[in-house]
Amino acid sequence: MTGKKNFLYKYFTNTPIKKSLQRLYFTLFFVPVFLLSVIFVNILYRTLKNWEVQRVRNSLVQAENSLNEMLSSVKYFSDRIYVNKPVQDILSKQYESVLDAYLDYTSLSFLDDYLQSFREINSFRIYTENQTVLDNSYIVKVSPEIKKEFWYEKAVTEKGHVFWMYKTDSITKKKYLCLIRSVWSLRDKSFVGVLVINVNPEHIVRILQNQFFESAIAYEEQIVFSSDENLSYDEAQTLRNELLYLKNQKEDEISTISWKGSKSGVMTRKFTPNTNAISDFTLLYVVPVKELYRATFLVLIPTGIIITLIILLSYFAISFFNKYINSRVQTVRDGIQDVVENNFSIPDSIGGKDEFEQIYHSLYLMSEKVRNLINQVYKHKLEREQVVSRQNEIRYKMLATQINPHFLFNTLETIRMKSLASGDKDVSTMLKLLASLLRYNLNISGKTVSLYTELDAVQNYLNIQKFRFGSRISYDIITMCDVQKISVLPLLIQPLVENSFSHGLESTVTGGFIYVLISEEVPEQGPKLLHISVKDNGCGIPKEKLEELNKALKTELVDEYEGSIGLMNVNSRIKLFYGDSFGMEIESEEGVGTEVKLTVPLIQTEQIRNSRI
Repeated sequence: MTGKKNFLYKYFTNTPIKKSLQRLYFTLFFVPVFLLSVIFVNILYRTLKNWEVQRVRNSLVQAENSLNEMLSSVKYFSDRIYVNKPVQDILSKQYESVLDAYLDYTSLSFLDDYLQSFREINSFRIYTENQTVLDNSYIVKVSPEIKKEFWYEKAVTEKGHVFWMYKTDSITKKKYLCLIRSVWSLRDKSFVGVLVINVNPEHIVRILQNQFFESAIAYEEQIVFSSDENLSYDEAQTLRNELLYLKNQKEDEISTISWKGSKSGVMTRKFTPNTNAISDFTLLYVVPVKELYRATFLVLIPTGIIITLIILLSYFAISFFNKYINSRVQTVRDGIQDVVENNFSIPDSIGGKDEFEQIYHSLYLMSEKVRNLINQVYKHKLEREQVVSRQNEIRYKMLATQINPHFLFNTLETIRMKSLASGDKDVSTMLKLLASLLRYNLNISGKTVSLYTELDAVQNYLNIQKFRFGSRISYDIITMCDVQKISVLPLLIQPLVENSFSHGLESTVTGGFIYVLISEEVPEQGPKLLHISVKDNGCGIPKEKLEELNKALKTELVDEYEGSIGLMNVNSRIKLFYGDSFGMEIESEEGVGTEVKLTVPLIQTEQIRNSRI
């Protein structure tokens, strides 16, 4: 195996890429594809040919089924005539006068209507040996010549069994496909007569014409019915000779004949009606060869063209690829030569994203590094100076951010002291509350704070609002747990209270209240939970908007609810800090009020300290 590997490696390294690609193309692609295409086309040809033959065979079976269905209807008609009591009584009765026979014949008027209901039947005759009856279109007295006919003797011998023949009608002298059976008395089992039913030839021809191609029926090697009503004598003889030629061959196989000036395929099938027949009928199906294999060639020709195009296109593609590789190799070689000659100002790219571009790009980077070695020290010095400058700028901004809050608190304290000096205690108290609230908001970070501290800031805010609204509002904060031992994420409750004022109680004239409830829950499984509820009796939220708001809280669609950004931010902070299973829920009724509920894990202050230690 190692020897083969070394041989191939040596072969490719000692052969130009162009020749290697051409040899690989013919060895690994052209020859296998050509052989597989020949095998595939051969299999496809046989498959399609068998499919076409099967289609013709199915048409023959369909024609046979249609004929059997029609002949079954004729058989049913014969059964009804066979057991008809008025008909049997007339055929069995010996008449003494013509008048008596005529009077009995009036009871057979139903036969005209009955015959019209069977379009498959042209006419029928009952041949009787009773010489006292009267001849009409249905009942015929048997002559000595008819009694000697083969079909008559056969009918008497068969004792009522049905058989089929193609014979000449004794009255119209036209040939019909006939159902023949003898009729016997239901009373004493005596012979009554022979029933002959002539099948409507137009109905048979119509069945043949419903097939895809030309079809015919032969009887005793003579064409008796054809889908082509203008079938000439010579054409009928051609089919007759074909029948003689195919007499000993298998059924359902296609043979080629000369038909109407072109080659055609003919398939024969023995057809025995659903009862016995003197001689079998033969169904013939004649299909022009070009139609027989039309679908085959419609598939094979495009397939061959496609395979040929694939081979040609692949050859042109490999030729183009050869040319492309040679061009790219030469370009990379020129770049290397420039670098060797100390010309580092080569183009940064040769275009494209292939491996040659990657190699050339590496070459370009190498040339850039070599050229940049001269001024590397200068660049490093310049970069250091820029870093120092940026650091100084950052320090300046940090100092500025530290000065501004101190200045703000000092100013508020000065105003408060002046208010006390002038005796305005309310203003002094508001300024103190505001300073405490601002100091809390400015000093918070991403770390947790004591729930007591959070509630103290909320109470400062509520006191400020109480100064603003006076008796118009009231509030209450109820804690049902030890808030000094519980830690929470800062600024969870205050935004909810602000939302109650801005959206619920802003327009309240009197009787407004805000109710803050803190409680804990110890479930049977899982960690302890902290429940925070902020409830007001403001204007409430419409039902449709409430549904959309709760949906937005679950999907965090902040941009769609600009009026509830405070609630959205609190909900997002809860999910980021505590997890997606925790968050906010809003209950509201328009004109009654709104309640916002928060559920977070209960974290003891000792747990925070221990985790820090």
